Amino acid sequence: MVLKPNILITLSALPYPPRLNGLTLRYYPLLEYLARYYVVDLAILEPSVSSDTARHSPISELTNEIFYHQYNNDSVAHQDQSWVSKSFKTLEKIISLKPLFSIKPHRSQIVAWWKNNIKSDHYQCILITSAEDYAFIRENKLIPDKLPTLVDITDSPYLLQKNALLSKRYVKGNLPLQIIEVIKTRFWERRIARKTHQTIYISDRDRLACNRPADTSNISVIPNFVLAEDYSAGRIELESGWNIGFLGNFAYKPNEEAVLWIFEEILPNLIKNIPDLKFYVIGRNPTTKIKKYQKHPHIRITGEVENHWLWLNSMDLMLQPIFSGAGLQNKIIESMYAGKPVLTNHLGNGGINAKPGHSIELFKTAQECLDLIITMRNNDARRSKMASNGKEHVEKRFSKEKVLEKWRLLFDQCICA
Repeated sequence: MVLKPNILITLSALPYPPRLNGLTLRYYPLLEYLARYYVVDLAILEPSVSSDTARHSPISELTNEIFYHQYNNDSVAHQDQSWVSKSFKTLEKIISLKPLFSIKPHRSQIVAWWKNNIKSDHYQCILITSAEDYAFIRENKLIPDKLPTLVDITDSPYLLQKNALLSKRYVKGNLPLQIIEVIKTRFWERRIARKTHQTIYISDRDRLACNRPADTSNISVIPNFVLAEDYSAGRIELESGWNIGFLGNFAYKPNEEAVLWIFEEILPNLIKNIPDLKFYVIGRNPTTKIKKYQKHPHIRITGEVENHWLWLNSMDLMLQPIFSGAGLQNKIIESMYAGKPVLTNHLGNGGINAKPGHSIELFKTAQECLDLIITMRNNDARRSKMASNGKEHVEKRFSKEKVLEKWRLLFDQCICA
C-alpha cells in the first residue's frame, strides 16, 4: 500500500459553502481534488464560523484534521485610543517596511496556538493562501526553512491598492500615507514572491504587476475555473423588455463602485435610446447606496438568488465593468460560459484575455460603452456570435480539469524537490 503524502493548507476562513465568496470558489473544489491524492490538514487562522461548524461541514470528510484558531476581539477593540497611541501608530505606518494590512492584531496568540497544535515537520509540503500569512509564518519561524512551500498570493496586493488609488472613487484619509502604503506593498510583495519555493498568482496581470519577467522562474499562474457541473440551463420569467445584467457579490467594494457608475453614467442616456430597458443587479449583499435605486422604474435589484445561472440565462447582455481591484473576475467568465455577450473595460478583461470584438466587447469611456450597447441591441447576429466565441474561450482556458492538473503538478514538484 502506497502512503499518501501529508500536506498542510493554511486558510483565513473555512472554504465552505462552495459558492460563498472568492475564497470558497477557489479552495473548496481544490480541497475536494487534493483529498484524492494527499492526506490534507487545514489550519484556519482567522475563522469566521465556529469550530463545531467546521467539524460538521463536508470539509471534515475531505481532511485528516482541522486546526482551528479562535481569539477574542476584545483585546483589539479596547486598545488605548489616546492621541499618543494614535501618533505612534501613524509613525509606525510611515517607518515600517511592512504594509499595514500585513500586520496581524493577534500575533502572539496565533504564534502560541500554532506552536502548541501544528507539527510542521510532519508535512511534505505546505500551501499558504495569502502573502501576509506567509510573511507572518516565516517571520515567526513557524515552519522550517527546508519545508517546501507554495504561496498562493492570488490577487496581487500591490495591484489591488494601486488600482483603488487610481480609481479615486473611495480614497479616504491621508493620501500621502496611502501612496507610501502602495510603494511599501510593491517591494514587500516582490520580496515574498522571490523567497518562496513556488508563488502562485491568479493571472498574468497580477504576476507581472510588481515582478520583472526575469524574476518569475518560481512564479506560476493558476486561474479559477468555471464549475461546469453546477450550470443550470433554465431561465427566469421576467417582464417584457431588453434585459442587461450585472452579477456580483456587493460586499466587494469594486462591484458596488461599478454598479453605481452604471446607474449614474450609463442608464440615464441609455434609457432614452432603449425605452424598454431593464437593468438587473444580481447577487448578494447589495449595499445601502445600491438599494437607494430599487424604486427606479428601469432597475431591478434581486439580492441573493438561489441559482444565479437561471438569471444569467435570462439576460440579453451582461455589462460587467470594473474600475479597481485585481485578479480574475469570476462573474465575467461565468457570464461568458452561460453563453451571454459581455461588455466590460480593459481592467475587467485582465486575466481573462478574451479577444476584443470577437469573444468580448471592451470600452474606454462612458460614451463608448453607451454606443456599444446600442449597437449590440440592434445586431442580434453580432451578439449571438460573440456569446458563442466567449463560451468557447472560457471552455478552453478555464476548464476545471486543466486548472486542477496544474495544481497537482505543482504539489508533486514541491514534494519531490
